Amino acid sequence: MRLLGSARPMLRSAPHRFSRCADSALDLDASAPHVHPRLQSRVTSAMQVRCATYGQEYQPSTLKRKRKFGFLRRLKTLGGRKILKRRMLKGRKWLSH
Repeated sequence: MRLLGSARPMLRSAPHRFSRCADSALDLDASAPHVHPRLQSRVTSAMQVRCATYGQEYQPSTLKRKRKFGFLRRLKTLGGRKILKRRMLKGRKWLSH
């Protein structure tokens, strides 16, 4: 049997919250039509457009990697020596960077 309506109510689709800046341009006349023209510049400066850009977190640096996860750093602390010991017992080819 085919249903005419959906089992769940349809929600209005809102713009995706992680959209790019160019896609989320604001139409100030539509968003704040009740604002006096003299106050329009203050309102627009108070508005904030947030843009989420992902994928820029990892910028590899050999020096930073060696300082943070390197063999000598592991040897300096008790916890680091335990990590090296566990990796040796497991038979890892590479103990650290």
